[in-house]
Amino acid sequence: MFVGFLKTIYIFFRMLVYYFKSFSKKNNINLLKQQFSIEALSIMGFKIKTSGHSTLKNKLILVGNHISYLDILVLLAVHPESVFLAKSEVSQWPLIGAVAKKIGTLFVIRDSKNSRQDTKLQIEKKLLNHIGTLQIAAFPSGTTTLLEEKPWRKGLFEIARNTQTEIQPFKISYSHQRECAYIDDDQLFSSLMKLFKLKDKKVYFSWGENFSVNEIEQQIEQTRVWTQNHTHPQINH
Repeated sequence: MFVGFLKTIYIFFRMLVYYFKSFSKKNNINLLKQQFSIEALSIMGFKIKTSGHSTLKNKLILVGNHISYLDILVLLAVHPESVFLAKSEVSQWPLIGAVAKKIGTLFVIRDSKNSRQDTKLQIEKKLLNHIGTLQIAAFPSGTTTLLEEKPWRKGLFEIARNTQTEIQPFKISYSHQRECAYIDDDQLFSSLMKLFKLKDKKVYFSWGENFSVNEIEQQIEQTRVWTQNHTHPQINH
């Protein structure tokens, strides 16, 4: 446990280092996001295996299953262009909140219908008016789960339809699925300590095919089911 504790402290120290680096104009934010995420996952002992390809579009909405806080690191390691949609509480977390703001995270008060509607309008405006790359990533389940059995919220699919932005799904799995998950009554510190004890840890990341949204209810369910049933091919790199 002591080694795990030291590694946890070191990860947060490295996060602080990268945060300070982000204020230098000579540093690329996306590259810093990717470098830190890969470094943090490596410290935890994960090897990343990917399949499929991200879509080369300036504007895109990325949706996928949500198992753990690790998912964010994984997605940024694989696709650092991602800009996350997160619950407003994250903005108040020490250090993590400051980092989230710095990398352009969009925050929403999930228990407030007005906030959700305002955020939806803001995202639509950004997608319609933004010049350059804007790829918004979110977890439509709104919570972590092992099986992705809960119905997905339709807001992102409505945004995609209203702005004619394509959606690309992704799926994340772990070689020690339950131990890597952050569900039920799991606590962050104890969860991290368990992770550091595990051997031969792998994370599998798969891209699905991108699509335009025209039948919201049907396509939400098809995408959710894909994240349930898709199996990751074994990759040797």
